[in-house]
Amino acid sequence: MDPSNPTTFDHRTESLTTGRTYHFVDQVPKDFDPKRTTTLLCLHGFPDLWYGWRYQIGPWVRSGYRVVVPDMLGYGGTDKPQDPSDYSTQRLCADLAALLDLLSVQRAVSSR
Repeated sequence: MDPSNPTTFDHRTESLTTGRTYHFVDQVPKDFDPKRTTTLLCLHGFPDLWYGWRYQIGPWVRSGYRVVVPDMLGYGGTDKPQDPSDYSTQRLCADLAALLDLLSVQRAVSSR
């Protein structure tokens, strides 16, 4: 992972059970164990993308964490609905829960 080169990160784009499509970076450590590895879910604010976390992702992964960083709804490669109600806290939380379900993550530590 080279912070100056976005293509060196593990990018994914997936359809969630909420009906939305999210782009996210999913970096796992060398000794990744889905049952034991702690997942860090990093959320960006306005106006930003997953790329705002580029300098933190590598050190955390090398420390043994799985790091998941989505482009939030309306940003980057993630869906951009026109209806403002799609951006409610309840719907955004449902999307994040669906993303973690997709990745089979039962617990995560979140940072913003």
